[in-house]
Formats: sequence, C-alpha cells, structure tokens
Amino acid sequence: MPPSVPSLKPARELFDLAQRGPGGRLPDETYQSLPIPLAATGRVPRVAFLFGPSRLVYGTGLILTTPTHRAVLDASTGEALSLDRVTPADLGVADVPGKDLGRFGLPKDVSSEDFLKAKEKLFSAYDRVLGPWFAGEGAPEAGQSIRAAAAELRRAFVVVGEPPLAPYYAAVGKGFFSWINELAGPV
Repeated sequence: MPPSVPSLKPARELFDLAQRGPGGRLPDETYQSLPIPLAATGRVPRVAFLFGPSRLVYGTGLILTTPTHRAVLDASTGEALSLDRVTPADLGVADVPGKDLGRFGLPKDVSSEDFLKAKEKLFSAYDRVLGPWFAGEGAPEAGQSIRAAAAELRRAFVVVGEPPLAPYYAAVGKGFFSWINELAGPV
C-alpha cells in the first residue's frame, strides 16, 4: 500500500464497530448493510453502512424496509465520522421512504454454514482490495492478486449481499462496485 494511504482496520472489525457504535443507537429491529467503501476525502478512507427497519414475518423471513440511516466510519481508525438520517432519495434511489424492499434470507441451496463461510471470504476479499481502492489504483495497475480478490468479493457478495438492498449498494457504492467489476472481469 502506498505511504499516502494509512493502514486500514479489517473489514470484519469495521462491520462490528458500525454495529456496536452508530448501529447501537438504533432500535433492535434494525438491519445493517455490508461495508460500502466510499472515495477517500482528503486522506481519510471512508466506509459507509446503511441501517433500516426490519421485521421477521413467520413463514416468510426477514423483511427489509428502505434505509433510514447512513453511518460513515474512518476505515483506518474505525472512528464513526457521522450517523445521518437519510431518505432513499438522499442515497440516490427512487423508492418511497418506509417501503418494504423485500425478503432477505439464505439464498436457495446455500446452507447456513456455507453462508457464514462466504461471509468470511467476503470480509477477507474486502481486506485485500480496500488498500488499492483507497490508494486510487486503476484496473491497469492492479496485479493478479488484487484482481483475484475482486473476483472473490463479487462471488461472495452474490451469496451474502441482501438482494433487497441491491439498488442501494449500486447507488451509494457506485464507484467501488464499478471498480470491483472492472478488476474482476466478465462474469
């Protein structure tokens, strides 16, 4: 990692810090998104997390509603930089506030054990790509190991990512996820 990018907290730790910190101030029924790396502001590498209401419906699963809060953490220190109340429009999505987005559960043919393994692979892949992302490495400069990590992140995200939140990941993390897709190559 170039000297201009500070060392980063592991993605799993950032996830946990967001859950205990900003997320800890929200109701118990609140879901939390996966990390959404943002462009660095100055020299501060930032990661966003979305939070919103959820409810468990017997026989159906966990129903996610539009995000209501966005937390931003410093990826190098884990410090919460902000926790803001947001609407879908603030996040670049045309949903009505309070809309049920859909059900989130284990993907078809994925056991809970496989889901947890995929989640650990996802966090590991984040750890390998965040340094180059925050350093501003373009696809031409990325080495094979970074490309492989991007492909692993994309594969694991398909298993672990919440399909109802897909438009939010695409809007809030447009730069990062476009970069991942460019590095990982064709699906």
